[in-house]
Amino acid sequence: ATEDNLQYQFFPVSSGSVTFKVRTPNDAHLALTLGPQESDPMYEVFIGGWGNTKSVIRRNRTKPDKVEVDTPGILNGGEFRGFWVRWDGGIVSAGREGEVIPFISWTDPEPFPVGFVGVCTGWGATGTWKIEEGAEFDTPDQLEYKFGPVATGLLELQYRGPHNCHVCLTSTAAEVDPMYEIILGGWENSQSVIRYNRQKPDKVTLPTPGLMNPN
Repeated sequence: ATEDNLQYQFFPVSSGSVTFKVRTPNDAHLALTLGPQESDPMYEVFIGGWGNTKSVIRRNRTKPDKVEVDTPGILNGGEFRGFWVRWDGGIVSAGREGEVIPFISWTDPEPFPVGFVGVCTGWGATGTWKIEEGAEFDTPDQLEYKFGPVATGLLELQYRGPHNCHVCLTSTAAEVDPMYEIILGGWENSQSVIRYNRQKPDKVTLPTPGLMNPN
């Protein structure tokens, strides 16, 4: 959830787009930035601003807005609405879930590489968000973490494998300290541990025989 304070919460992105659902009466704001903070260069996409009547794209927090479109009733405080935002080849655009054509788009003559997306609400609105869908993906046997953004203090996951489900919790999309590692079904599916900053001894070790299943 985002409070009514226009403070962005940032998450790393690895592709040129992000999908999300948001439930808010007005002013769902997204920031596209180099790093996990508000600093130029940055794009901002305001969806359902001005009392849920207009949407705009802004660059470097400066007016005039680069583009403005009428989007009456685009957000709803009682239900999730799905959207996507893309930044490809300098074209920043946003569209509704299930629609290919964006409802707003702007081409930046001086594009920059986007590394993070930030979300916030304000102007009288609090919001609930779902960033991406957490799609199913496979990991090869090479102990390389794949990183994805988390928006809350909770991660739910499903795992299918004979042993060694490793989850890493970090402040950025890389194996850097500080970090937590949760190893589920390690040691040939016999025990699980929590490790801090990749250091032994493990902080906690628990027998979990048969926890994982390859089927």
